[in-house]
Amino acid sequence: MKKNENDTRVRKTESISNFYLDSAPILNYHELSKHKRELLCKNVPHSFEDIPAKDIPYIRRWETGEFTEEECEGNELLEALYHRRTEWTFSGGCMPVSDMKKILKFSFGGLYKLFNGRQMRKRTYPSGGGLYSVTPYILINNAEEFDRGDLLTFDGRDNSIRLVRKGIDMDRMDENTSLTYSKMRSFSGASVFVFFAADLKQIIPKYGLLSYRLQQLEAGHMAENLSLMLSMLGYNCVPIGGFFEDDLNRYLGIDVNGQTVLYFYAVGVGE
Repeated sequence: MKKNENDTRVRKTESISNFYLDSAPILNYHELSKHKRELLCKNVPHSFEDIPAKDIPYIRRWETGEFTEEECEGNELLEALYHRRTEWTFSGGCMPVSDMKKILKFSFGGLYKLFNGRQMRKRTYPSGGGLYSVTPYILINNAEEFDRGDLLTFDGRDNSIRLVRKGIDMDRMDENTSLTYSKMRSFSGASVFVFFAADLKQIIPKYGLLSYRLQQLEAGHMAENLSLMLSMLGYNCVPIGGFFEDDLNRYLGIDVNGQTVLYFYAVGVGE
C-alpha cells in the first residue's frame, strides 16, 4: 500500500514539474495578449475615468507632503525623479556619443562587487537568478558616430556597444505602434530608440512558468534606470507598450534570434 502511495506521489510530482517547465502556456498567453492593428478600436478606453483607481481600506493615514522642486535641489536622484515625464516633443537633434555611452553604461552596465566574500560581476538592475536574459537594443535615428538605421546592442558582460545590423528603414518606424500608425503621433524627431527584448524560452529550464513574470520585471527595472538617466541628462522620452510586436520584431530583425520586444523607449532632444 505504501509503495503505491509513493508511486502515485512521484507521478503527481513529475506531472506538476513537467507542466511547470512547459513553455506552451507562456507562449499561448503571450500570443493572445499581443497588440494588433485589427483590435485597435477595442484597446482604447473611453477615458481614464472609466477605469477608477483602486481604493484600499486602511486603519490609519499619514501625510508625506507634496513633492516639491525645492526639496529636490542639489540631489541628482531626486531631481531626476521630479523631472521624469513622458514627453513626445522631439526636436530632431543629434545625441552625442558621450551621452549615449553614459546612458547605456549606467542604465545597463556591469560592475564588480564584493558578494559573499568574493568579487562578482553584477549589473545596475536586478535580474532573476542573475541571468540577465533581457537584451537592450538601440536603433539609431540621429546620433553622433553612428549611421541612421544602425541597430546596436549593449552587453553588460564587458560594457560594450555592438553593431548588429545596418540599413533599417527609419521612415517605416511609425508603422510599428498604434499611436504613430494612426498618425496621432510621430517618431520622426527622435534621436534613438531603446528596445528591451527577450527569448521567452531562455530561462524556463531554471524558473519554469515563473520565467515570464521575471523577464517582464527585469525589463521594467531596466526601463526605470533608463528613465532616470534620461531625466538626469535632460532628454525627452516616451515609454511604449502599444506596439505591433510581430511586425516590430521582423522590422528589427530580432525574430531570427528567437527574441521578441517586451517594451521600448523613444528618446530625443527636447525643443
